[in-house]
Amino acid sequence: MRLAHLSDIHLNTFFKKSNIIKTKKLLKLALEKDCDHLVITGDISDNSEKKDYIIFKKILKSFDLLDSSKTSIIIGNHDIFGGVQTALDVVNFPAKCLTTNYEKKVDEFVRHFEELFENCYFPINSKIFPYSKMIDKIQLIGLNTIDYYSRIRNPFASNGKIYKDQLKGIKQIFSNKEFNPKHRVVLAHHHFYKNNEEATSSNAVWNKIESYTLKLRGKKNLLKLFRRKRC
Repeated sequence: MRLAHLSDIHLNTFFKKSNIIKTKKLLKLALEKDCDHLVITGDISDNSEKKDYIIFKKILKSFDLLDSSKTSIIIGNHDIFGGVQTALDVVNFPAKCLTTNYEKKVDEFVRHFEELFENCYFPINSKIFPYSKMIDKIQLIGLNTIDYYSRIRNPFASNGKIYKDQLKGIKQIFSNKEFNPKHRVVLAHHHFYKNNEEATSSNAVWNKIESYTLKLRGKKNLLKLFRRKRC
């Protein structure tokens, strides 16, 4: 089975129009390479805009990928808190994050891509994440690794955290005997390594700051669990 992984496309019709074209090219390439399933690990929108979700949904539909059996998706920090495009945004961003309704943003994201959450197993009542689905003999497990905003622990809204309820949900997925996967693939927005790459974009200062704050708290417990379950 061949998986294609797409992440951080950061759609923005005003500041990053070229990302739409790039996304289409990547999807076209994935299909040309006989991709069996597409996984998308967050930051669909650069600034948590509904219009970006609508655009991406149309793109997926145009490639016949708006289907849970063909595509899996999770949420990213920009899908909840947005980001910065101008120098003024850097100043106003903390206040914006403080007024962001985290749960509402997650629900909004899921509603826009509801077709991709069909035929999934949800271990936690009333919550989409974590979820699991079987594609052939592969078990895909989608996480929400985005931490809540905090001026001290998450000042740039880019850090992640695995909360106890989600860790419990992951354990329930692993213990569900209805699944008999040959392999497991876990989808997470946050990386599990230290990012030492230097920023090169027009927002280099902001990106440099983020490179020191893109941390995933609770990853040690998660990695231990993955090792035990041979993910």
